[in-house]
Amino acid sequence: LRSDGGVTARGGDYDSWDIEVRGGALGSARLRALVEEHGAGKQLARVRSWPRWAPVALATSVLFCALALAAGFGHAWAASAVLGFVGIGVAARAALESASAMLRFDRALGDVREILDRQRL
Repeated sequence: LRSDGGVTARGGDYDSWDIEVRGGALGSARLRALVEEHGAGKQLARVRSWPRWAPVALATSVLFCALALAAGFGHAWAASAVLGFVGIGVAARAALESASAMLRFDRALGDVREILDRQRL
């Protein structure tokens, strides 16, 4: 993940996630992994990842969209358009940064899978 340019953090003992990679200031992704032993040298690895928005991104987006609705109900169309644009822009940026972090996980897991496939041959 770091070689791909990702800024990573490890989860603590009581966190429900193992690794977090930042996509930017507004978005990141988290990953949880486990390995099950199935005997006779067989193991099953399970990995789950999910995107995560920074709380400030979610709050800012909701606030500006709510203000845009209020301005629309007050027939202040220009203010409504500007506020809505800012709210949707913040949401789009957070989604883009979260997707970027998810892509980094996908690339890293693909590299791990290639290494494991080569070891089986």
